[in-house]
Amino acid sequence: MRKLSIHTPEGVQDTLFEECHHKRLVESDVMNVFEGCGYFEVETPSYEYYDVFDGLDGIEAEKCFRFFDRQGRILTLRPDLTTPISRIMATKLENDGFPMRISYLGNAFRYEDVEKGGRQREFTQSGIELLNDPSSEADAEIIITTIKALLAAGLEEFKIEIGQVMFFRGLMEEAKIEKNLMAQIVDCINMKDGFGLNALLESIPLSAEKKEILNQITLASGGAELLDQLAEYPLNATSRGALSNLKEVYGIIEEYGFEKYVSIDLGMIQSLKYYTGITFKGFTYGVGFPICGGGRYDKLSKKFGAEISATGAAISISRLASSLYYQKKDYEKVREDVLIAYAENKRKEAIFLADTLRHDGYCVVMKKADAPDREYIAKREIPSAIFLLEDGRVELFDGTESEFTTYEELIKEEDIHPCDI
Repeated sequence: MRKLSIHTPEGVQDTLFEECHHKRLVESDVMNVFEGCGYFEVETPSYEYYDVFDGLDGIEAEKCFRFFDRQGRILTLRPDLTTPISRIMATKLENDGFPMRISYLGNAFRYEDVEKGGRQREFTQSGIELLNDPSSEADAEIIITTIKALLAAGLEEFKIEIGQVMFFRGLMEEAKIEKNLMAQIVDCINMKDGFGLNALLESIPLSAEKKEILNQITLASGGAELLDQLAEYPLNATSRGALSNLKEVYGIIEEYGFEKYVSIDLGMIQSLKYYTGITFKGFTYGVGFPICGGGRYDKLSKKFGAEISATGAAISISRLASSLYYQKKDYEKVREDVLIAYAENKRKEAIFLADTLRHDGYCVVMKKADAPDREYIAKREIPSAIFLLEDGRVELFDGTESEFTTYEELIKEEDIHPCDI
């Protein structure tokens, strides 16, 4: 029988030095952008009562890691971070009607099918939520802030696809399509299955023009010209309002000069019960899944006893870091800057010197050694080393040459004083 103590469970992984360092840099880049745009961080528990997520569209019960507390109540590891934020806003923050900006960074857990490849059961998300603002300006701000965060992390080639679920919903309202048939239509559109959609449309009491629109949004994508083209069709108020919202959002994105990163895709209509307006997903090279996504979800807060408009975005930190690695983006590598090796009788001097250099921002490691250990610094690729020898001499090494001096001369030359610490 395989010894499980030396393995990780399926769907989780260890993150080692270089990869972990890179991931932390990406997290920092993203969160710095969020804070600079006025989104301040909150933390939510890693697990909640299952009731928090029960019944939500897009969160399947069988994908939640559930367990019991001592009182027999069902708990679950959080499958997403947006829902707990909505709980916080509805129950713990003063809802004075003014817009509130929130950011977060943490791990979520879902029982994904890992055999499909690329999916993890534990993954890191960073995101933002803009609450109490139902405007197109808010929708655009979320998308623009997400683009800024991706650019700050070093990603250059990516595309944000933007949809609007109310456009499709308006078409379905007009035709009075029953739920089962609507679900089949949604599947065909999400899979870009034009042939399957045509077969379904034969039995739907829609005008030829409306059927043409449904066929068009299955494959069509583009910019403002696509919205202008669709606006020429006779549409009901719901669909026309969705187009107006999209056009306003796209126009704001153009004012920022970010239109090259976005495209309109009205065939993106997943999670009709959850989303209530703009939706979007971000894609890039080297990753088979979206690196970010989000949209407007004005109904979620009702679950927690409040009515708060909301729009938000989540970035998969793990996928973003992987895509940057795949695209060979340069990033600061983890490395020790200075080694201070010392004889036992020189420990006090070594401590003082190490603390001084650390105060100046260097990564300094200390090692007790009776003699210079060139093999160690070569193996660790340490660019500089200081050896405090037993006889009071100091040997300096910068990778190419070394020289001897005294401790007093070193302190004087580097202008190091006790007050520097």
